[in-house]
Amino acid sequence: SRPVHISTLGGPRWENWGYDDVPTDCRTVARGSRGADLFCRDAALTLEYPIGAEYLENPDFVSRRQPDRFNNPLPAYGTPRDAKASPDGRNVYLSTDSHGIVMFSRSRNEDRDDPDLVAPGATAEPAELGTGEAVAIGATVENRGFGASAATTLRFYRSTDPMVSASDHLEGTATVPALEIDETTDPSISTTAPTEPGEYYYRACVDAVDGEFYTSNNCSGVAGIEIVTADLWVPALSADATYPNPGATFTLQAYVENIGKATSPATTIRYYRSSDDEVTSDDTEIATRSVPALGWFDGSESTVEETAPEEPGTYYYGACVDTVADEADVGNNCYEEALRIVVD
Repeated sequence: SRPVHISTLGGPRWENWGYDDVPTDCRTVARGSRGADLFCRDAALTLEYPIGAEYLENPDFVSRRQPDRFNNPLPAYGTPRDAKASPDGRNVYLSTDSHGIVMFSRSRNEDRDDPDLVAPGATAEPAELGTGEAVAIGATVENRGFGASAATTLRFYRSTDPMVSASDHLEGTATVPALEIDETTDPSISTTAPTEPGEYYYRACVDAVDGEFYTSNNCSGVAGIEIVTADLWVPALSADATYPNPGATFTLQAYVENIGKATSPATTIRYYRSSDDEVTSDDTEIATRSVPALGWFDGSESTVEETAPEEPGTYYYGACVDTVADEADVGNNCYEEALRIVVD
């Protein structure tokens, strides 16, 4: 996929780390799904991209000019060549051009005991469903802080656009139990899908708890669903004879197709005859045929044996399929052009 620019680290920050300009010879190692460790020439820093934020945060760094918060100086290792995390993610090994392999340990600050509740992502299933059907919404809540968190509430919001916020419709709530450090829980709710077709988006936000210092990551990413419906139309209507003799028999054939994503129930197609080219349901109904249930882009043909009128002249024929429940568009249920038949 195409990278998206989310933030810039520049200016005074790099000067504080001992650089005259922004370095380009850096290596990164992912730290979860929204963070990374960045290793540049003689400097290392952590980066976090909080859910819902439009900027990168830099919680910790260490460089040749400034030691880390534990007052441990970083050796001048030069330009990094490669970086890999250990299988358990606790250490990062950096291959350098002037200091061999340098190991960095990822550790907690033991002096802190504040919790940090994070909602990494939300789920909504099924992804496609009909109006009024049941939808299950859930989210994972994790305590990534330095101390246990008290019980709290997870709130699920719904919107018609991806920018879901607490000002949108509150779909429901779930209880989040007390969590120890690194403990997770997966609350969920079952609700009813909206009655209007279209795309809908859900986001979960966990209420902050006492002592929580960092709360900008309390809301999850967005999960989407699509409310789908059937959409029947009549794309074709034809006759095997367009100039029949008076009283002669000819065959009409119509085709019904479901262009909606939801399966349409069985219904009926109706054939009409008119004396003008505006064929409607108010004209003479000459026959009906059954239309079976149709899946997405499935179609059904039907035929009618019609007897031409005894009176010579020009007649017009049309076909309309009866609408079904929750159909997305009922303006296309009739063949759009009248079929012209000349009896002579």
